[in-house]
Amino acid sequence: MIWGEELSLLEQADTLRRQFFQIEHRGESGPTWAPPVDILATDRELIIVVALPGVAAEQLDVIIGDSGVVVVRGRHAMPACTKAAAIYRLEIP
Repeated sequence: MIWGEELSLLEQADTLRRQFFQIEHRGESGPTWAPPVDILATDRELIIVVALPGVAAEQLDVIIGDSGVVVVRGRHAMPACTKAAAIYRLEIP
C-alpha cells in the first residue's frame, strides 16, 4: 500500500514539473514560457510572486492593463548553441 502512495506522489511531482517547464507558442513572437505564479492579497496590497530562475528583476517589465490584467514580461537568453536547434524538451530553467 505504501508503494501505491509513493507512486502517486511521484506522478504528481512529474505533473507539476511538466507544468512548470511548459513552453507555449503564441503568435509571431516565438515560444513563451508560463512560469508558476503565487498571488496573495492583504488589506493594503496585492503580492505577485513569479518563479523566474535566471532572470534578474532589471530584465522584467510589469504591465497592469485597464481591465486589471497583470503581465510580467522578461527575457532569458538561451545558450548560443540552441539558436539553430529544434527544441523538443526543456527541463532546466
